Amino acid sequence: MAIKDFDAFLKEREKQPIPFKIYGKTWHLSSTMPALIMVKAVRAKKEGLEEVGEEIVLEMCEALFGKEQFDELLKLGLDLETMEEIITWATEVYTEKLGKQEARAENANFLAKKSRGT
Repeated sequence: MAIKDFDAFLKEREKQPIPFKIYGKTWHLSSTMPALIMVKAVRAKKEGLEEVGEEIVLEMCEALFGKEQFDELLKLGLDLETMEEIITWATEVYTEKLGKQEARAENANFLAKKSRGT
């Protein structure tokens, strides 16, 4: 059986990071939402947690911003309200990108079916 090269898949998907500006500096988020964020949220929901614990929030923020970048933002005075605003904005950006990707996939699917006459 041939080996599936996911490194090639990741390289094909490489996209520009998502920039945002705060404290006079431009920062970057990953071009796609880190899976750890969704996994942590789903696990917390599955466990019936009303609130996500501090440790989970910390892990999710480090996944979103990257540990070094998140630590630097905290040192510059990132407060909870601003952090929540950035997370809300990032979630909207990722959701919009995902919606566009799904729409492109649906269009490609439709066109492939049309070309086959189905």
